[in-house]
Amino acid sequence: MKDADLKLLNAIYQNVKMGVESMEELMGICKSEELKAEMSKQLSDYNILAKECEMLAKAENLDIKDNNWFDKTMLYSSIKMKTCFNKSEENIAEMLIVGSTMGVIDVIKMKNKTGCDNNEILEIALKLEDFQERNIQKLKPFLC
Repeated sequence: MKDADLKLLNAIYQNVKMGVESMEELMGICKSEELKAEMSKQLSDYNILAKECEMLAKAENLDIKDNNWFDKTMLYSSIKMKTCFNKSEENIAEMLIVGSTMGVIDVIKMKNKTGCDNNEILEIALKLEDFQERNIQKLKPFLC
């Protein structure tokens, strides 16, 4: 496996783990049962994608890394600040839409930047991209 393949797989994994951590944190804040149900479905799918990355890394004897301490701290701080005074369904949905949009952009940029040609990794990248785009569509009705 090439260095480009490892870079893309690692970027996908970190993108997915950021989604998992965001969902878990926001589910603890969200009061809307309907939005929580949607978030729960998305969290389950993020966890499936994380497992796919982990299994591929293990099969290829690669060491993929979770997000670093600084990125996690920035995520939690951002969530706390953005929900400090506004824990509404609309605000949480907007945060998730912005996060998914950033995730789509990041995975596309990494695909283009790394030049990865490993079909298994590219398939996971495409799954993530499609998944996040579907998430955006499912969250739009929560915007008022």
